Amino acid sequence: LSGMRFHEIAHLKVGRANNWSERPVIVDGGVRTFYFLISKTNKLQHDATSYLWQTVPFVEHVLEALEQGLAHRYKRGNSFLFSGYLNTGESISLSTINCALKRYAEFHDIEFDGEVWLVATHQFRKKFSRLMIRSGLGLVALQDQLKHFDIEMTKTYGDLNLYSELQQ
Repeated sequence: LSGMRFHEIAHLKVGRANNWSERPVIVDGGVRTFYFLISKTNKLQHDATSYLWQTVPFVEHVLEALEQGLAHRYKRGNSFLFSGYLNTGESISLSTINCALKRYAEFHDIEFDGEVWLVATHQFRKKFSRLMIRSGLGLVALQDQLKHFDIEMTKTYGDLNLYSELQQ
């Protein structure tokens, strides 16, 4: 629930201080807390740069549960939340996670048009975008959240029917 790309999620580190931030923001005269995941991306530039991705509070509990469930991997010295299966100190690969998603869909008989649904990580990013647009997040804010250079790219992630409705 952040709109992050797979490689940005794979860069999450173990430990709350490494991957979580809470920021007080003044909104309509009151103070609200906003929640962020901390990770890196090299999508916008050559060198990986640290960014904040806004998310919802319960994601913190999900991160804690993941750390507990995957603790055996960190004992081998890997600092990534989603570490690779080998003791190489690297994060999990895109092909590994997509294979796991495929096995999950096969095991649970999740189908689309009569065939096993070939779910991929990027579909979650697009679903997040559609949920945010339907919830009222503006295109410019979504563009910032997704770290897109061009607003036209952001439009392809949203709900085209909703854009038509809003323009009318």
